[in-house]
Amino acid sequence: MSNNKNKLNVKNNKWNSSETTCENTHSRKRKFVLTLLSFFVGIIAHAQTQAELLEQAYREKSNDLLEQFFTIWRNEIPTISEIEFSNLNDTLKQAYNVFAVFYKACNVDAEYLMVQNEMDIVITDTLYCIEKQEFSVKFFYKTNSFTRIKDFRPKINCEDKKPVYMSEEYRNILNDFLQKNDNMYLSDPLAPRVVGRESKRQWFLDKSLLISSHLSGYRFPYPRATGLTFDKNMQYAKIDYAWGYSGGYIFLKNKNGEWEIILDERTWIE
Repeated sequence: MSNNKNKLNVKNNKWNSSETTCENTHSRKRKFVLTLLSFFVGIIAHAQTQAELLEQAYREKSNDLLEQFFTIWRNEIPTISEIEFSNLNDTLKQAYNVFAVFYKACNVDAEYLMVQNEMDIVITDTLYCIEKQEFSVKFFYKTNSFTRIKDFRPKINCEDKKPVYMSEEYRNILNDFLQKNDNMYLSDPLAPRVVGRESKRQWFLDKSLLISSHLSGYRFPYPRATGLTFDKNMQYAKIDYAWGYSGGYIFLKNKNGEWEIILDERTWIE
């Protein structure tokens, strides 16, 4: 009889243990789901907060609120730190340096410099050019490797101008803001959108950011490097770029560790 009771107790203990394990598993799952939901809700709430702040700044025509919007943006996506930069490989370090020279040469007239957050890099055996005639240069190279930099946050030295780094979230915030139904043009609000005509909302951001209006919508960030090519010895670099309704390339040479522009040519216009 005693043995039967012991067996029954063992079975009950196993059952209780199984129930406890099951409860713990469900508890962990619930915690995981709640954590995941909190994460996404936090992202949505933040996006709404920044979007609402920008909208409020526009409605109240408040430069202080607009400044607050950009301050939050800059704090969330800061310039690459010295420690982060030191951990990059040499190719990426050179890419950051070349881009900084390119961007400074563009001399953007805005308080905040909106900088792209990714860039494509090509490495080739040789990168050289043959001059055909004045202001016309053809480049010849064969691609050896291709890299896409993500989370690109280069240090930009342009006097007291402040960089803000593009992200998908902020791209959506700006697009949603600019495409609101009340976004009439400054002149003839019934006229269709035309290239170069500023809307009221674009005009509100005009002193802060460089944004181009286009038949297909708004374009940013500008200027934008559409590609960067190095020779394998890191002696020459070529940046293809777009800016508003035109673009071209900049050719640079590495002189004692410093990149210098030796050619800048606009090659296309829409």
